[in-house]
Amino acid sequence: MKEHVFRAVASPPMFMWASFQLALMNFIGQFALMLIVLVITKGKMNPIIFIASIAIVHLILVAIHKREPHMATILRNLGRVKKKTIRLDGESANKFSA
Repeated sequence: MKEHVFRAVASPPMFMWASFQLALMNFIGQFALMLIVLVITKGKMNPIIFIASIAIVHLILVAIHKREPHMATILRNLGRVKKKTIRLDGESANKFSA
């Protein structure tokens, strides 16, 4: 029996061909960095540099999304995987040892 793949469920949300979470982090991060640099330089820095870097990083995110569509989910779950486990019985053996 052939199973149907529902694209609305299986595909992550996208914004301009990139993963939505990564694109949003890019825009927020670049905008915050632009404001910080403009405050430090007292408005003498040209903001077009940051607009160009938003486009360049977004193109990189599109390439990453094309190769691995679920990269945002992988990065979101990375913190949960790297957590050290604590043994309640006080033994120093491997977690999965018999």
